[in-house]
Amino acid sequence: MAGVPFHQLETYLRRLVAQGVRVAVADQLQTPEEAKAAGGASAVIDRGVTRVLTPGTLVDETLLEDDRPTTLAAVCFPPPAPGRNGSAGHLAEFAAVAIAELSTGRFTLVSCPIGGPGLIDELARRQVSEVIFAETADGRKPPRIAEVLQALGVQGTPQPQWHFRLNESRETILQQFGVSTLAGFGIDDEDPLLIPAGVIIRYLRQTQALDATTGTAGGAGSGSKAGPARSLAHLRPPRQEFVTESLLLDATTLRSLEVDRTIRGAAGAMGSTGDGSLVGIFLGQGNRGCRTPMGKRLLREWLCRPSASMDVIRARQRCVGALKEDRRMASELFDALEGVQDVPRIAARIALGRATPRDLVALGRSLSRSPRWMQPS
Repeated sequence: MAGVPFHQLETYLRRLVAQGVRVAVADQLQTPEEAKAAGGASAVIDRGVTRVLTPGTLVDETLLEDDRPTTLAAVCFPPPAPGRNGSAGHLAEFAAVAIAELSTGRFTLVSCPIGGPGLIDELARRQVSEVIFAETADGRKPPRIAEVLQALGVQGTPQPQWHFRLNESRETILQQFGVSTLAGFGIDDEDPLLIPAGVIIRYLRQTQALDATTGTAGGAGSGSKAGPARSLAHLRPPRQEFVTESLLLDATTLRSLEVDRTIRGAAGAMGSTGDGSLVGIFLGQGNRGCRTPMGKRLLREWLCRPSASMDVIRARQRCVGALKEDRRMASELFDALEGVQDVPRIAARIALGRATPRDLVALGRSLSRSPRWMQPS
């Protein structure tokens, strides 16, 4: 436990989170005048934990890299589903994984092969920073999870076993998105992928100091004045993706081809501008590179998880070809994107009650430029 000057908080948080430490932030919930009015001159000012920062749940601008996602994954190993003849089904060979990016609201579900490096490679391609798993009775990490954490070099966070019940997770998801069935999301109500999805939502509610019922800071019955309204309203409905949708580059291949970092590069400098990696070369093009933070992250994703669909590949080629052939259009689009800030991350901070005046100004400027690149040709 430590107290730090308020104006130095972000500096200390950045150092701690970089070391993989989970940090609970406790703030004053009353002003001295309010405490004195409630309990007299000797009253103690109420304080409470308002958020918990973990490597996979960062949203503050000073703690994020604009060209790199900060992702959180929940992993579980559902029991085999009986087949028509009573034999074990295919789920016996798969892990159910949910991946959320709190800073943008992206929410993805995917099944990964357990055998071999399939799970490790999938989490590496998606650049996961923290993995949630079911805690064990003896407090030790399950062998499969320990292998994943060691291979990725990321933080592991255990959660109670009952969080990993299908019924509990389904109810959490239905409540979060205000629906009575998940059919509209293209997900069956009995799909094991719902288990890690519900676990992630519950974990985000806990770490972001959200009240499960009202969505406000402080929680019900805290006895203190509620803070700014907070919710996970920016979290998108879960979308199931399939490993066959992208080229399966394993962690060794990504490293050997120096896609995200050079072989001699430090782990903390992966894909940094000018580091010699494929991502670094593209991002180091200065004024010829990506114009917005969203574009930088999208480029990184395309290089780490190349599409396996010929239709998608050809569509991207046509877009690049059009910009290459029509330099005037490319120049106009380039100028139109000038000054566009990280809108998804600003929206996330607004939903979580952490937006600053600077965020609101940046959002206004970004939206004011949208007519320039949304006008039909």
